[in-house]
Amino acid sequence: MQKGISSVKHSLQNEHPGEVVLDVWGWQSMTHGCRSMGDISTFSLNHFKQITCGSGGMVMTNRDDLEERVRLFVDKCYFRDGRKRNPYFLAPNYQMTELQGAVAIAQFGKLESIIKRREELGTRLKNGLQQIEGIIPHYVPEGCNHTCFLYTVRIDKNRITVGPVEFGKALAAEGIPNEPNKVTGGMATYKYDIFKNRSAFPGTQFPFVSKDLDSNVEYKDGDCPEAEKAFEETFNFSINEFYADGDIDDMIEGVRKVADYYRK
Repeated sequence: MQKGISSVKHSLQNEHPGEVVLDVWGWQSMTHGCRSMGDISTFSLNHFKQITCGSGGMVMTNRDDLEERVRLFVDKCYFRDGRKRNPYFLAPNYQMTELQGAVAIAQFGKLESIIKRREELGTRLKNGLQQIEGIIPHYVPEGCNHTCFLYTVRIDKNRITVGPVEFGKALAAEGIPNEPNKVTGGMATYKYDIFKNRSAFPGTQFPFVSKDLDSNVEYKDGDCPEAEKAFEETFNFSINEFYADGDIDDMIEGVRKVADYYRK
């Protein structure tokens, strides 16, 4: 995994010089910290992540120049170190409140035990689901752990007669909470109106169409067919460290019952 990401980073920087930003809140390498695989690593602290303060997140980097850039970016490009207030680029106001920060920091001491328990539950779920014909549990690359803030399950459409929405309704009727198409609104992100209509800023198509940037970028259905296919075949479970082993067993049995009913 480390070698693969390093190779991708090298290829990207050769073609498009710049920094690599990784969204890494959800997996970890057993041999190398995720934070070292890119120039910047980002972590969400919203309501369904392993630890949360309601919203917001964290940014990590070991480069001093990027640290200052990030600090300025989240704070209107205002200097807070005694220098004259004189913004030199357009920046939002993304400051986290002190109360949110305190809530997040208080949870760090629990993070290792939270992840350990979620991994145990996720492994138990995987071992059960992989015994059910037509159900494919999520894949974890060798040398990595999945920290299970969500657990994605794929339906083999060659063996199961319904898609994730109808399958999920049947699961819910069995008392098993689930959500099809939870991630990114049930569609590849390039299908969002902001990208399809090139409407990032009202009244202009910048930066998708720009003479200055020499850009004319379009996003079309079918650009990433495997990603689009995944939304037609997957649903999600939430896993919480407070679940008991019996809760996972109930989830497995619910999936087994529904899969048996809808199997070809």
